[in-house]
Amino acid sequence: MSPLAVNWRTRLWVVYLVAGALLTAAYLWVPPLKGNGPLINLLGLSSSVAIAVGIYLHRPKARAAWFLFIVGQFLFFAGDLYTYSYPKVFGADVEFPSLGDAIYLMVYPALVAGLLLLVRRRNPRGDRAGAIDSACCRGSSSSRRTSISRA
Repeated sequence: MSPLAVNWRTRLWVVYLVAGALLTAAYLWVPPLKGNGPLINLLGLSSSVAIAVGIYLHRPKARAAWFLFIVGQFLFFAGDLYTYSYPKVFGADVEFPSLGDAIYLMVYPALVAGLLLLVRRRNPRGDRAGAIDSACCRGSSSSRRTSISRA
């Protein structure tokens, strides 16, 4: 890869990072944009687009995992879009539970599936010792929490 291509790709993610930080700061503190629904929706959608651009530029071997990350991030954007737009479109507060809540809940299986694909790719035979260690730690923390809550 040529140095020019590396510099171009490096600049691209730095521009995205800086633009995202500035837009987030505007959403939080700049009065005309403070709490602006369309702006936060744009920021949410940008993460899906950024992952897609990253897949295109870097061509990872574990593309399926990254596509699941796009799905998860897009679902989060869709949940925000529903939640922020509902009051403006229908003139009423979003009820609970709502379609937006269901969309938010679908984010987690997509992201976890992507993570599991990456972990499985890293160690396809599994890590039995690590699973046993995790189970022991989880079991001990659960028993401590139970004994503390009963006290």
